[in-house]
Amino acid sequence: MKKLTLRISLASVLLFFVVLLAADSGIKKPESKKPRVKRVATTSVETVRAAKTPQFSGTLRAVKRASLAFTLSGRLETRPVEMGDIVEKNQVLASLDRKPLLNAESAAVAQLAELDARIAQSKRDLERVKDLVSARAATREEMERVASVADSLSATRDGALTRLKEAGRLLREADLKAPFRGMVTAVHMESGEFSNAGKPVISLGGLEALELEIEVQESLLPHLEPGDVVSLELPFSNHRKAEGHIKSVGRSTTGQGRLFPIVIHIDWEPGLLAGMTAQLKLNLPAENEIAIPIASVINPGGSRPSVYRLRENRVERVEVEVGRLMGELVTVSGELQAGESIVIGGFSGLRDGELVEVMQ
Repeated sequence: MKKLTLRISLASVLLFFVVLLAADSGIKKPESKKPRVKRVATTSVETVRAAKTPQFSGTLRAVKRASLAFTLSGRLETRPVEMGDIVEKNQVLASLDRKPLLNAESAAVAQLAELDARIAQSKRDLERVKDLVSARAATREEMERVASVADSLSATRDGALTRLKEAGRLLREADLKAPFRGMVTAVHMESGEFSNAGKPVISLGGLEALELEIEVQESLLPHLEPGDVVSLELPFSNHRKAEGHIKSVGRSTTGQGRLFPIVIHIDWEPGLLAGMTAQLKLNLPAENEIAIPIASVINPGGSRPSVYRLRENRVERVEVEVGRLMGELVTVSGELQAGESIVIGGFSGLRDGELVEVMQ
């Protein structure tokens, strides 16, 4: 009986493993999935032809201008002018405290008077010694000593006279005068403040002519020559028009990618003042330009805008330089050529060199 029970148990175990193997052999293993190809929308790079009208803004300034300072230090005593005042040539604009200078001048005058008195006395002494020498009552050596004192006093007087002249010059330098007729454009110090020599006190601009300085890209230099007549607009003065001519064109700059300075001379007219905002608009001939939809540009306002160019169903990231907006298009420069395909939709998450499928 026990042998029969054992045989039945072994048969049950064998049957269990047979069923388990049969079930396992019927399970299908999952097949490996193929990588999903991203689908993108594309468009073609276009060529557009439109006239360029670049616009530049700047501030009018006087052609003749000066930052005025004293040549000596002292306390600013008076400054009778204010910003915006019209002043005439040689008009006093500011004055230093003159008391120390007057004292120096008075001391020089007193020293000169003393020396004149001593020189007069030495001359009389010399005449008496000469008489004594003639009468054999004095020696020639004594006469030479008296003559030497007289010569020394004369040399000392020359130095005192120079100091008196210098004191007078410093008194004149204590007044800051306008070197030309113009307008006070800035005041830098108030009465009572101490002014160091060379420190600006007043800025002055002439009234005869004005100029405008702007900075332009290198690509515009061929269109700008000295002597060219240009039109300006004053946007904050009822869009008033003014005319000028190019005075100079900068042919050098401080580094790669920097702008070049252009100076425009403007004849003065009533109502034109230094400090006004002026705009220059250039009308340049039309040229063929590369244009693409702004929606296709990645990071258009950043430092490295780019697009995805499509070549043989693979995308290639290409950097571009963004130019002018023209509706939904933007002009660009770089490696792109007209007729090439670029991605305009579905480029989120794309990687350079990735395989893509173009939406129909």
